[in-house]
Amino acid sequence: MALANDPSRLNKRISFGTTIPSNNIGEIAVSHDDSNFQDSFSVWCGIWNRSLAEKFQVIGTEHQDDITVIIRHNPNVNQSLLAQLDSVTYRVIDVAPDDTPNPVTFDLVTIKKVTQ
Repeated sequence: MALANDPSRLNKRISFGTTIPSNNIGEIAVSHDDSNFQDSFSVWCGIWNRSLAEKFQVIGTEHQDDITVIIRHNPNVNQSLLAQLDSVTYRVIDVAPDDTPNPVTFDLVTIKKVTQ
């Protein structure tokens, strides 16, 4: 993978976790969907840019606004989690692990913005 040779591009912090209903944290609902993001762990990530051909393929589809980030391999990241990047909550829709035999491997994680 291209970023594997340049770890300085892992320059953003992404948090993974779940939501907890607002009634479990008190009587004040602090979000519109009555749930709050509960951070489980965070890792460094970089934004994975699509090629021009990939951009053309997804125009007009439900995946047009998806974001793909690259992280160091973490077996705890899966599709049941939510992610928070730059104070915006996303749903993990795909995890593509690096299958090379290198001692340091990376995962591509595709996330979609959570809409109310």
